[in-house]
Amino acid sequence: MRLHRLTLSNVRGVTAREVVLLDGDGDVGVTVVEGPNESGKSTLADALDVLLNYKAGSSHRQVRSLQTEGVDAGPEITAEISAGPYRLVYHKRYLRRPITELEVLGPRAERLSGDEAHERVD
Repeated sequence: MRLHRLTLSNVRGVTAREVVLLDGDGDVGVTVVEGPNESGKSTLADALDVLLNYKAGSSHRQVRSLQTEGVDAGPEITAEISAGPYRLVYHKRYLRRPITELEVLGPRAERLSGDEAHERVD
């Protein structure tokens, strides 16, 4: 799996942030995320983990840990990912008006939502 882009809204202390990762050459390589303490490095990893492992309707403690205190909006996570021949954009909003959306960009375009999208990514 290769992560191309990760977008967060209302995730912990992050109001809105988009991180674009360079593709580099070929299918091998390592991306290093560095920064000072408390700058959001772990939040990026935790958000990606929640996106890939928990349904939008989940109230698991890991999902709840992403909620920004004092904000009446659910955490939203979007990732653009490629895996094998597939390239996709996967989006979820948790806790407040949960949604799941999947757009498969290739090799054959398709759009799914809800549990069907979650199961397709699984």
